[in-house]
This record gives sequence, C-alpha cells and structure tokens, in this order.
Amino acid sequence: MFPTQDAQLWADRLERFEHLDITVRQFCLDEGVSQAPYYYWRRKLRGRTSAIAEVPAESLAKFVPVSFPANAQPEPRSVMTVDLPGGIRFEVPAGNGAPCSEASRS
Repeated sequence: MFPTQDAQLWADRLERFEHLDITVRQFCLDEGVSQAPYYYWRRKLRGRTSAIAEVPAESLAKFVPVSFPANAQPEPRSVMTVDLPGGIRFEVPAGNGAPCSEASRS
C-alpha cells in the first residue's frame, strides 16, 4: 500500500471508532491490528504531539488518600494490598502506622 492509502485506511478506522462505544483494545482486536499502530495513526492524523493530550482527564488513574480510624483494631494478619498495572503490588501490613514501604512484583 502507498502511504496515502495507509493514511486513508486509518482515517476511516479512526472515524469508525469514534462512533462506537468500545475500548481501543476491543476495537483493535475486531480490526485485526495491534494497539501501537492505532495510537500512532491517531496522533499522526490529528497532528498532535502528545498522546496524553487525547486522553480524557476522567479516564486517567488517580491516587486518593486512604486513612483508617486511629482506634481501629485490625485482624492480626490484615494486609492492605494495592495492585497496579504492570504487575506491581504494594502490600502494607495493617496497624503498623508506617507508610507504604514494601513493594513486590508479581
């Protein structure tokens, strides 16, 4: 395919995606393409320099403070676990009052 045909193909794909209520992952699976070219062509055809500018703010992950009452008595082996993308897991034993100090990769 010539580059202009590639651009037209992706312009058509991106237009179709705009009218669907599915994730990029599902759309790419349905189209038989990987997500990397999707983001490449979206950025290229929209003329933007940063892909993060195209992501709605409400869909970005956010950290929120978590606190427990000072008088709460946790179970002896209680652990708060936070799983993050990429296999990162934080485990904090309850009741020790220490900040997140232990991280492990699953």
